[in-house]
Amino acid sequence: MLKIDSITVCYGEIEILHKVTLEVHAGEVVSLIGPNGAGKTTMLRAISGVLPLQSGSVEINAKDLSTMPVSERARLLAVVPQARKLTPEYTVQQAVTMGRTPYLGWLGNPSKKDLDKVYWAIDRTGISELVDRRVDELSGGEQQLVLVARALAQDSPVILLDEFDKVSGREALRKDYMAIMLEILDPQQNKNFRDWYVDYPVNLSKVLFITTANRFTTVSRELLDRLEVIEFPDYEMKVKEKIAQDFLYPQALYYAGLEGHEFQITPEAWPVLVEAFGQDQGVRRLERNIQRVARKVIKKIVMGEVDKIVVDGN
Repeated sequence: MLKIDSITVCYGEIEILHKVTLEVHAGEVVSLIGPNGAGKTTMLRAISGVLPLQSGSVEINAKDLSTMPVSERARLLAVVPQARKLTPEYTVQQAVTMGRTPYLGWLGNPSKKDLDKVYWAIDRTGISELVDRRVDELSGGEQQLVLVARALAQDSPVILLDEFDKVSGREALRKDYMAIMLEILDPQQNKNFRDWYVDYPVNLSKVLFITTANRFTTVSRELLDRLEVIEFPDYEMKVKEKIAQDFLYPQALYYAGLEGHEFQITPEAWPVLVEAFGQDQGVRRLERNIQRVARKVIKKIVMGEVDKIVVDGN
């Protein structure tokens, strides 16, 4: 069982998650669905230990993850991030074998049991024909399946899948991907898997899954029917203003190499900016536009056209 007990997570002084409590039992599939920037990925990162908790705790089978060494935590929890985080130099088989890292000795050589798990995961996700190809030669959808295979090979009782609905590539590949995910996530199907490499059954029905998705329409209806959905609402405009001022703006200064006095946004300007660029769900568009303005400012400063730029309410 995964127990999330009253966790609070902050970026700087901005509170993203406030005293969230959730219990997920073996065999359950929970999906966090909501717009970009609503806190779904933050939730997964907090569960996996990547983000520190301001308060609260996360336990798997009554074990507090925050007190565990990374290697022990990796045996209990696997994460499927977005496909862009794959290392391009690896072959598909090498990338999937990385899922066995928590179980390898100090020499790092996989045993027969490790390879059995790797070949089963490759077969289960339908990527057997890709094993010798480099991951940078694959489409976004194929890379996503490699990440799913790596998590399955990790053999953990908890699997987190971030934005599992985002699959690039041709429509046929997307349908294949959703069909594979249906087999993996559906408790009625995943308890009867058979590993044809060593010819023995594999039961995933005791694994609990937490997934995230941006929209209901990007998840197949058959799969959606099998998910326990928790909907994340969009931020209110006042909250977006606070996020923009306290987090997005300092981040844009850092990425552009600007000092605060070189690019200033007055308090009166923030409601206007958020009204113009924050009407869509989440804060991604708002973030992109603030960074775009910051890049234009640094260009003008470098070209000697201005010393600073102040954006006011006009």
